[in-house]
Amino acid sequence: MLAIKRLLYKYMTMSGKEVLALDIDDVAVKHVETFIRWSNETWGTNLTNADYSEAWHELWDTDMEETEARKKIFFTDDIVGKLEVIEGATEGITALAGIKKIIGVTSRRESLRTVTEQALELIAPGAVNNVIFATYFVDGVKHTRSKAEICIELDAKHLIDDQLKHCAAVAKVGVDAVLFGDYVWMKTMHELPEGVVRARDWPETLHHFGLETSQGSQS
Repeated sequence: MLAIKRLLYKYMTMSGKEVLALDIDDVAVKHVETFIRWSNETWGTNLTNADYSEAWHELWDTDMEETEARKKIFFTDDIVGKLEVIEGATEGITALAGIKKIIGVTSRRESLRTVTEQALELIAPGAVNNVIFATYFVDGVKHTRSKAEICIELDAKHLIDDQLKHCAAVAKVGVDAVLFGDYVWMKTMHELPEGVVRARDWPETLHHFGLETSQGSQS
């Protein structure tokens, strides 16, 4: 199966354009902000964006069974399918599609493929060629692949992501990494690993690729 995937990815990259791997949550749409609001309203938590962690069981102090049950509620079309678009994402993704072959690379579950693809098509019609999901289930067992592994198989030359751990990992295997956003979880980051550059917003991201937006970046 893995060999077939690699052949498929190789075929997908034969367009003449370099592959750019694009994270979705908190790069194209506002994930953390929505999650925090939903958690506070649904489960009575008192979280802020600064409290966010991908270890949701720690945020809720719940066991894995309860955490998984809550995740299934959040990961629905009614919530994930209606995340607010980040300012500049439409123009930015559309512009990058003119010079790169964009493939979404997300930690989302494979079960969210349809709603994810529909959302991307609304944000930037025709700009994203495919979406690779790092989390999937086989016979009820959860499997997770690293974005570095996926980027290698895609022969991706670039990654845009809001998480330093993903940017640092792909940079180690020679992928140009853009750490996107000006989020609270980045405030303690002073020095970035070699191969990782910071872009606070979409105008700065486009500037990294030699492109400009109609608005330009704000200081």
